[in-house]
Amino acid sequence: IFFADHWLAYSPSIINLRDLLARTHEVTVLALELVLGGKPAAPRLERPGVKYLRFPNIPRSAWRALDYLDAVLRRLYRPVLFRRWVQLSLLAWHGRKLEAELAIGVDLAGFWAARLCFGHAHLFSLELSKNELLYELVLRSPARIDSVLIQSEARFRYFFPQGERRRFLV
Repeated sequence: IFFADHWLAYSPSIINLRDLLARTHEVTVLALELVLGGKPAAPRLERPGVKYLRFPNIPRSAWRALDYLDAVLRRLYRPVLFRRWVQLSLLAWHGRKLEAELAIGVDLAGFWAARLCFGHAHLFSLELSKNELLYELVLRSPARIDSVLIQSEARFRYFFPQGERRRFLV
């Protein structure tokens, strides 16, 4: 399971999915751990198979500089979050070391990282964030989406207006 954010401990859907799968499978969850000013930005979820990829201890001023760069890039090109691409690259880099029967990417960012590592993956959609560049990258190769786990039919139609995708409502 590729979780491309640092608040895994606050995501009951992913915690429940991990716990359910762990009953019959060996499960690895890759999540980011963000350290700001020497302190973790969110608590860790202490479960077997949960691996945190620690971002270096970055001063808040450096994050503000990256946010400024993001704002400049968005005006010049498309909605691109430079900081986000750095995070996703870290997740994909570590994910390449895994061997798995299947991969699940949480939201577009996690799916993108999982797909980079395994060529295809299941998309577990929790957020409606429609980052334009990630959205294009994911939908450019829809055959690489094994299935979509999503919270409602309306949400599914938002992401996939054609409706030609295997889906499970959770």
